[in-house]
Amino acid sequence: MKDLEAAKKDFFAGIPHDSAFFEVPFRPILDELIAWSEQYSNVLTFTWHEGKPGVERQSLVKYCLTGTASPFWAVWPRPKDGAKLTLLTDKDAFPGDLRNLARERLAAIGGHKPKPVPEISMQSMIPQKTRAEVIELMTGLMKQVTER
Repeated sequence: MKDLEAAKKDFFAGIPHDSAFFEVPFRPILDELIAWSEQYSNVLTFTWHEGKPGVERQSLVKYCLTGTASPFWAVWPRPKDGAKLTLLTDKDAFPGDLRNLARERLAAIGGHKPKPVPEISMQSMIPQKTRAEVIELMTGLMKQVTER
């Protein structure tokens, strides 16, 4: 099945079960990101990531601007810390100034140096205050993306 529930199942299965991060409460974070996305259902759509998990595709959950395959946001399992959230991942699909803003703000919120792709560890998003900051950033980016 190529639906949101199947993507969530793949995502959680992709988090290393033998790591300390498996029990970290990522589910409420993902649920909050999905609920936020549903508020923008006129411009954001869950998009199945094609390919076979672990080979041609990673076990991610992503929401794209309607009609595109480039994620506005995506969550990815990873061994380092369990999972990450990326925003405006595709440099060809989103304006550079917005990607730079996302990169700088996520680094500041997450307490790390900016990465080439705007990202934050989902572990950093466990505190509600941090999630609220990320959601506020996403809301501002969404407004700017849709106004252009």
